[in-house]
Amino acid sequence: MTSLNALAAECRHRVKIRLLSQGWKLPGSAGSLLLEKRAQELLNSGQVQSAEEMFTLLRARPGYEDTASSGLALVYQAQDRWDEAAEILKKLYASDRRNRSFAARYGTALTELGRSAEYLQLLLGDKEMGLLNDEDSFQLAKLEAQQSNRVLDHQTIKLFYKKSQESFAISSAYFSSLINLGLLTEAEVVLNEFAKNFPNRSGKLNQYRARLDRHMPSHQQLAKPRKSDTTFGYPRTSPKFAQQLRQLMVQRKTGQAFKLVQKEKGFRDNIHVLKIETEILLAHGDATGAVKTAIQAVRLCENYESLSRLHSALISKGWIVFADHVADYISARKPDTLGKYETLAAIELERGHWCDARDWAAKNLVHDPLNTICLQVLAEASFQMGDTERSYGCGLALATQDPRFYAEDPAIRELATSDTRSKIQSIADSLPEEDGAIIDEDMVEALSAIMPNKHAFKAYPRSPSHVDACMKKLKQVEDEGGTAAVFNDMEASAELVLSTIASQASAGAVCARVADLSRKAGNLQEAHNWYERACFVNKRSSLYVTRMKRFIAETSPKYMCKSPDRVAILLLSCAPNLSRARVLAAQLHDASGKDVILLWAKDDQSGFTLEDRDFGAELVVPCSDGYQALPRKILLAYRFLAVNTNCRGVFKIDDDVFVHDGPRMKSMIDMCSQSGVSYLGNLTKLNSAVYHHGRNLQVGEKRRVAVHSQVEYCNGAGGYYLSRSALREILVVGLREYGVPNHPAVFEDVMIGEILHRVGIRPIHLNTSRVGGYSIDVYEPMSLLKRGVWE
Repeated sequence: MTSLNALAAECRHRVKIRLLSQGWKLPGSAGSLLLEKRAQELLNSGQVQSAEEMFTLLRARPGYEDTASSGLALVYQAQDRWDEAAEILKKLYASDRRNRSFAARYGTALTELGRSAEYLQLLLGDKEMGLLNDEDSFQLAKLEAQQSNRVLDHQTIKLFYKKSQESFAISSAYFSSLINLGLLTEAEVVLNEFAKNFPNRSGKLNQYRARLDRHMPSHQQLAKPRKSDTTFGYPRTSPKFAQQLRQLMVQRKTGQAFKLVQKEKGFRDNIHVLKIETEILLAHGDATGAVKTAIQAVRLCENYESLSRLHSALISKGWIVFADHVADYISARKPDTLGKYETLAAIELERGHWCDARDWAAKNLVHDPLNTICLQVLAEASFQMGDTERSYGCGLALATQDPRFYAEDPAIRELATSDTRSKIQSIADSLPEEDGAIIDEDMVEALSAIMPNKHAFKAYPRSPSHVDACMKKLKQVEDEGGTAAVFNDMEASAELVLSTIASQASAGAVCARVADLSRKAGNLQEAHNWYERACFVNKRSSLYVTRMKRFIAETSPKYMCKSPDRVAILLLSCAPNLSRARVLAAQLHDASGKDVILLWAKDDQSGFTLEDRDFGAELVVPCSDGYQALPRKILLAYRFLAVNTNCRGVFKIDDDVFVHDGPRMKSMIDMCSQSGVSYLGNLTKLNSAVYHHGRNLQVGEKRRVAVHSQVEYCNGAGGYYLSRSALREILVVGLREYGVPNHPAVFEDVMIGEILHRVGIRPIHLNTSRVGGYSIDVYEPMSLLKRGVWE
């Protein structure tokens, strides 16, 4: 029988075809949003060819010309096809000259093609018509200066900056002009404003800060008199101390700087010394000390800007718990300084952390119920998590300016719906009779007629009929005692796919019912996959996580670890390497005295299988055994270890290593189990993308790599330790965030770091190659054979 996954994929394809033929005639329909979303995802992930095909298809539909053409121009820009991009943008600009984004993008394309003179004439023509905004006027002044072979003077840039500090291009030009003139104090002020106005431009901000440090004298920042020093009566730092401290900070010798600050007892109440000490503690990784010192400085002088910068630094380092503490402190005293959590919500959304983005946005909406940015973040995060009802409510709240639409209480939402229906009906009654057809019994259709902006939130209308039809079909099949007929009717399968869009609660019930049927038919692998999908589509409910645990416990063998401390070594391998992996497992067992669980995979219907060995056991998980399936293989293994073993911890290691010093390895693993740590290993960040992509032939994963590169994790090859509590968190979060068989995770060690990062478990660094553990070299298997290790 064809696998359920293949049939579901075919259903998904048929659903798209049906939407294409029936639902894409009106802009803003569910079908159009599906296509636009998919095309944008392909473009963001680097699959420009597929994105071009999608936008070309959409462009042929009446009513989509501008949207699709704009997307197609972005595709051409990504491919450096500026001629074609300029041709499209020229038409868009000609159709709507008041849309200044089209004008700016068209000007960028002309500049790339060396046709700045045309851009200049374009801006001059728009100037006569009174269409220019501040940024356009700035670009016009720049082009006129270039035509005269001169640089735009400082005073002109300053005038533009005073009128439009929210412009990224103008702010950057003004900062550079101040640096060139040596006006470093003013440049520092502009840089602080830049940080507040453009919180998502952290990379450019760091470049500008480094540039300012290179130009600023070593003693200037601390030695000169400050208003806060004299006003509050605190002793000013001596020039000698300031110069020494500044030099150490510029040279990044934070350890020596910290010692110098600690020795200067006379300056402990000086605000500027406290600020420097905060930076030192932050560089040393002492987030607790940095927060305490910064708050001490704020108590001396009500300057919350420094605390806001610390808040941003904590966010960039991933220390969300400490950032939350700082945010609460600021919001309780001066909420306007922090920006009311907008920055944090937007950053978490950009990283793809939907749960965190949703929580931060909701926290801000308590104080500012109609904050546009937070409503957009909450809508997108809720949509990504499958909560389309709340996502749709955010769109309605913004369109109607009524925050009741996204309230958690259904009664409040129903009241908002009733009031809005009355308003719509009153509008309909005032229209001529031939226009009254815009009012439908369904509120969604009525609102879409007068409030089209709600479609920007990618919110699909609920379709309870789809869910009901699918559940009836499944009930009929269950009564008949079979499972094959579930997917024989392709239309019923299509309804199943659509049900995942309609309602996450109903979709979870559908998936769990299919899982039960698959289990009755003896296909444990498909049952496992459908329980996973139930957890994935309904993240808010713990019911399906509990059912998954019960399913593993009832259908899988149990393993009792025989190590005295109940810590096992998990050796990750694959079927082609089993012979030498078994040799390595025996060596690890003899050297450490720990049970070794040799892990590999087999893609069949039998579920988890376990065979006892002299070194411990061999665990076979139900999935593909290839390199691309490593993340899924390791998640399945950790689920098994969390549910069906008595292990207190596990030390995971790859099979392309060999042991040099067994006693040291044993002492390190003993230390892990006795110290109570949750996650320990060789701390790193993503630095092997080329190697991994060379072996993983799937394309389009660059975007996911970019997200993961911000998360600290423990390198998987050299080994890392996980406690039982960490395994439990991986089981739950893994099911809710990665609970589909084809999830596009690339690196298993990065994935584990991200999962634990979500629940606040940070890795503890220990160089497993040298310090306090076992000496291990990581080579490719062929190089090991050449060295005679396995002979």
